[in-house]
Amino acid sequence: MHEIHSVYLSFVALLLIGVQLSRCDPTFCARSFHSAVVGNDTLWMDGGEIRFIADDGSNKVLPYVVNATQSIDLSKRWSNTDSNLITYYNKPVSSDPANTPPKLNDQTLWFDGTGLIQFGGALSLTPSALKNPPPQGTWRYDIAKHSWSKQGFGGSTVQRTFEGGSAQSTDGRGFALGGSVSPLTDPQFHTEGNVYQYLVEGLITLDEKSRTFTNSSTKGMNSGNTIASGYMNIIENVGAKGILVAFGGTVETAGKSLGTAGLLAEDPAQQNKMDTISIYNIATNTWFQQKATGDIPKWRHFGSSLVVSAQDSSSHSIYMFGGWGDYVSQSDGSVYVLSIPSFRWIRLNQDKTPRVKNKCLLMGQRTMLVVGGTQPTDISQFQPAAAQCDGTSSRFAQGLGIFSLQNHTWMSSYDPADDGPYELHKQITDVIGGNAKGGATHTTPEGGFNNNALKKLFQSSTSTTSSKPSMSSETSSASTTAVPPKKLSGGAIAGIVIGVIVGVALVAGIVALLIIRSRRRRTTTTNPRELEPEASPLPKKQFVEQHPIVEADNGKQPGELGGEHYQSMAELPVDR
Repeated sequence: MHEIHSVYLSFVALLLIGVQLSRCDPTFCARSFHSAVVGNDTLWMDGGEIRFIADDGSNKVLPYVVNATQSIDLSKRWSNTDSNLITYYNKPVSSDPANTPPKLNDQTLWFDGTGLIQFGGALSLTPSALKNPPPQGTWRYDIAKHSWSKQGFGGSTVQRTFEGGSAQSTDGRGFALGGSVSPLTDPQFHTEGNVYQYLVEGLITLDEKSRTFTNSSTKGMNSGNTIASGYMNIIENVGAKGILVAFGGTVETAGKSLGTAGLLAEDPAQQNKMDTISIYNIATNTWFQQKATGDIPKWRHFGSSLVVSAQDSSSHSIYMFGGWGDYVSQSDGSVYVLSIPSFRWIRLNQDKTPRVKNKCLLMGQRTMLVVGGTQPTDISQFQPAAAQCDGTSSRFAQGLGIFSLQNHTWMSSYDPADDGPYELHKQITDVIGGNAKGGATHTTPEGGFNNNALKKLFQSSTSTTSSKPSMSSETSSASTTAVPPKKLSGGAIAGIVIGVIVGVALVAGIVALLIIRSRRRRTTTTNPRELEPEASPLPKKQFVEQHPIVEADNGKQPGELGGEHYQSMAELPVDR
């Protein structure tokens, strides 16, 4: 009887708490600093921050750290307005940081066929986030078991970086290019004084089969041999092992302290130009630079891109969306294509609303999925006002945008039954020649190739090479959450409370019986790796942690480039 009485009281309390929570459920605003990858017709997201609009009439936008791995089933038809679209798998919590899967910003996320490899990551700047970087290490998520484990890797010793480029091949190689290191990524740096962010050289390659790292030189990539917050993609149909293509972002001498100001977006000397493209021959470990022409976008960083090849591999289209220039007036929300090997920029549309910290991933063979991102302002790049939140956007409802690579239009839904081989749009063939299936006639840059070896590299590529798109992988990039259910009116809430009190005696008895029966079947394991997945239309308390917003001394929000540099790291864990 005592047990049933306790269950009765607990049940009443939970119901009343549930009513109370329903009165303060926040409205989704934006997702950023996340990582994302598509594998086996599933979108996987991890880490980062979600922002909500406070439901107290203040219109304050509150950021939360996401302590969950999230997924969306892409094998079924879905719309970005669907409720319960995103499934949340909460991460286990432990008092021992060394044995707890970290909740970090700007991670790299690779899909290895049966699991996710979490590479790097950095502390959130928000005050209530972790105070110290977690111990260095690389973690893997077993999808079937919904469990995390810390992995050991061989090969080169690698250092955490943040805001580097990321790509993945279909044969199990992950690439992480450049980036920066900072006290917010390295526990040792964190304890030292007067240590500031600086850019690093190097291209990290992870062989996912042998579980080994390799660190290759970036000499010849650009003027500083460094890159951060830029764009990178892999084209597997060129050369013996494929090529990496990088552009945009920031550049600075490796190891040079950026001081308290960090990277200054308005400094032309730190801008990696959009008309000079860096190409890496994976087979020969050689870097090239090539001049691009056409509708050259204004310089930008903090955006994303993906690549698809023509059916005969005569051209390769790098679709770029998002990014921030010097100021909002120097930024845009247009979609561009960099066509290779002609190295022609083509602007597909004109949109004046910029977006930063988004991820571009390939769904099927011809649809671009834009995950997360925020609308920047001149005083705050990453902390949007309520008016800029995605909750009021039809194009990016729940922070998810869908762009047809077939029709070059934005959509609100995706149906895999409509998928098919990628076909070149007339906007592209009007510039490079050929037809929807390929046959490009302009296969050299205007003015020719800068290097004969680069010219031979593209000439050696044949149409017999598979045009299967590379694995969609993005770093730095989190995701979005589903739209919350409609709010209850005051009368409805009162009715619920009265109903709870009147019906609690009957329900409590049933609940008590079910609880007692369930205890008999309950497993005795306490292993956090065996936690069952939990689904929710909004992140519950165990999935997110709130941070108050703190103004910087210059009046800007934390996370801006300029007077206060953004140090949301994704440093690569030191592993052997």
